Amino acid sequence: MLILFYTICASFLSLSIRWVYSIIYTYHWVQKETDIKLSVDTNKECLFILIPVLAEVGRIEKTVEYFIGTFSRDVNIKLVLITSESEYLYYPKTQNTIFAAKELAKRHNDKVIHCHYPKTNGRMSHQLNWGIKNLGESITGDSLIAIYNADSKPHPETFKWILFKRSLDPDLNVFQQHGDYTKNINSKTNSIILSAALWQNRWAIGFELFKAIRSVKSYKNNFFRPLNYLIGHGLIISKSVYDKSVGFSEIFHNEDAILGLELSFIKEKITPLPYFDISDTPDTIPSLYRQKIHWFLGPSQSFNYFKYLSKKYRGYSLKERTVLLFQAFKLFLHAIYWIFGPVFMFFIILYPIGAKNISLLAISYSIFFLYFTLPNFLALNLYEPKKTKRQTLNLIYSFLGGGLICYFLHGLSAISSIFLTIKYLFMGKQIAKGKTMMKKSENL
Repeated sequence: MLILFYTICASFLSLSIRWVYSIIYTYHWVQKETDIKLSVDTNKECLFILIPVLAEVGRIEKTVEYFIGTFSRDVNIKLVLITSESEYLYYPKTQNTIFAAKELAKRHNDKVIHCHYPKTNGRMSHQLNWGIKNLGESITGDSLIAIYNADSKPHPETFKWILFKRSLDPDLNVFQQHGDYTKNINSKTNSIILSAALWQNRWAIGFELFKAIRSVKSYKNNFFRPLNYLIGHGLIISKSVYDKSVGFSEIFHNEDAILGLELSFIKEKITPLPYFDISDTPDTIPSLYRQKIHWFLGPSQSFNYFKYLSKKYRGYSLKERTVLLFQAFKLFLHAIYWIFGPVFMFFIILYPIGAKNISLLAISYSIFFLYFTLPNFLALNLYEPKKTKRQTLNLIYSFLGGGLICYFLHGLSAISSIFLTIKYLFMGKQIAKGKTMMKKSENL
């Protein structure tokens, strides 16, 4: 058992070094890209910003005002607010998000469009597809569609940078903006929620953005071309690519994972942004836990994506479909890491306690600091370059407080997701994808 302990510790140590490297690499890339002087006629092209909303009556007005106030002077934008009949399940009264969206469309009739998805059984993907369909001929193949959430606050340079890059290379049809999840962190945030936000920041920078930067350089490689990792919000895609791909799948639980897999397969370049989308994170432990259960289904269903895409591209050669299988396997590995990372960490923390060995316990906590806390701190410094007292306190609070519990809940959510999947397979009970609700007092 001692050999296993040291083997797992060495593995986490090597992963820690990789995390530090990837975050520093990303940091330098961001610095380089944000130094570019943006000069382009940004008023020529209309950019459609789709925001699917559900039970967002407390924040949608501020979001609309932010987008219009921040971007409309420099960029020709249209905000498309897509409500759903499911709104009445949350707010049966008339003063709900549907009412708010209608009022905003009247107030900003040149910038805001309201679409309403008329069914209660749909998800975000249904709303997005409905919104695009209802835009009709106003949206052409070259038009860009940007997807954001009701809590999104993209950096002011976001769309200028996209249009500038596209002016240099008109073949750029897909962009991905990653998240900054510090928006709703405050002095009242408990240590578990704080740790989850820091972990999500670190994942966005050290994994998602890092992988995206590297994949741009080799996306046309043949067999070993990289897997493009997409997230739903902050995704900017041309109408032409949307039309030829699965778009926002209404079949699978998560709409972004299969789209990323398909775009990797068809060698569609995904350009990452050096600017971030400032977003909320769940502010209660139950909401955080439910969110992660649903997120886990993205990589865990990768072979279902492979089966679906194999039928769509059955005319492709065996070699190409083998590439698709290989990429689906790489996506599935994310689910494996999601489960076993916390399990192995749990082992190296418990083993010294059972052995009553203080020295081994010191080693295991040092490994936790190097693997969990240190990369979180580096990632936070990328978002907030000026070192502040708050940053230091946040990291200490996370390490001594809820960091370990947060990581264990991360793994437990994956196991819960597996049980829900088994329940569906044997009992036919659908996995409901509900909304991640914030504290009631802040959402109303």
